[in-house]
Amino acid sequence: MKRARILVATVFACVALTGCAVLHPVDLTVYSLSLERESSQAAVTRNWQLIVAPPLATAPLDGARILVMPRPGEIEFYKDARWRDSAPAMLQQLLLESLRDAGGLRGAAAPASGVHAEFALRSVLQDFQAEYRDARVPLINVRLALQLVRLSDGVVVDATTIAQQENCAGTGLAEVFAAFQRATSHVLHDAVAWTVEAGDRASTSASGDAKRIR
Repeated sequence: MKRARILVATVFACVALTGCAVLHPVDLTVYSLSLERESSQAAVTRNWQLIVAPPLATAPLDGARILVMPRPGEIEFYKDARWRDSAPAMLQQLLLESLRDAGGLRGAAAPASGVHAEFALRSVLQDFQAEYRDARVPLINVRLALQLVRLSDGVVVDATTIAQQENCAGTGLAEVFAAFQRATSHVLHDAVAWTVEAGDRASTSASGDAKRIR
């Protein structure tokens, strides 16, 4: 399993008087979710290609700040901490890596890649936050709605929603991050399994239709 990376940046505040005086440094911890690779790679290499768009998300899920809900309906952010990128961009990269590594989809690519794909994977990030829910420690909630779209005619060939909740071992950011990693890894695993199954089914059906037309 690839070790999760945690990047730490120190930000210095300066004030212009007779020069630039360094004040008290503020530690900003940048967290980076990583792909948990399985011991064995995918046995099947798939020939159909897939465009993976970044998940759609509304504020505040579309940013890089780590969201926490101390009570239902109340939105706050962890202080002096953030994701390495916006949550949708980070999940898009992890989906691409996972589809290539575990799903055998070498043709999985971002929309700007220029790949002529048969399908597009569209998604909506519905939950990506820590929630207290009147408990002593938070629970991590990750939920992703998925659509597999045939690009030749824009038809949605299949759709699903994948969700995972993980309890944190404590209230500290290290425990919160570890639970985010577990929940995200579970969602990625299920998303890849669903995508390749739906894509294989749709690709086989399209090939059969083409043979009958001939």
